[in-house]
Amino acid sequence: MNPRISVVIPHFNDLENLKICLSCLMNQTLPLDQFEIIVADNNSSLGLDAVCSVVAEMTNRKAKVISAPIQGAAEARNAGVLVSQSEILAFIDSDCQPSEDWLENGLRAMKQAKLVGGRVRLLLNNPDDPHPVEAFESVFAF
Repeated sequence: MNPRISVVIPHFNDLENLKICLSCLMNQTLPLDQFEIIVADNNSSLGLDAVCSVVAEMTNRKAKVISAPIQGAAEARNAGVLVSQSEILAFIDSDCQPSEDWLENGLRAMKQAKLVGGRVRLLLNNPDDPHPVEAFESVFAF
């Protein structure tokens, strides 16, 4: 039986944040057999083997890693979609931390709409003195 949801994660040279993202996904309230995780690595300089090792460790081999050779997050997402097994697609970036009910709430929302999106809350390393990129994103990105 195919999973209900395919979670596609573009990745590029950020194993630490990928670990956090995968940990959050492994702790979803939606049962693990109802979704698949696809990490589409976008030619990370650390090598595909390093990405595969982290993904296997963090997900107990539940997730799969694919190579997305054309540079860019959109291209990586598209590569992930090509190997997905579900009609429902969920996209998240490797530096994001989904809440534990992210997928469950997404499924619930899909009963009323064909396309859903959620709130993005930025986690600042130092809220009193944000990095310039964090400050920009908190104002303009979301």
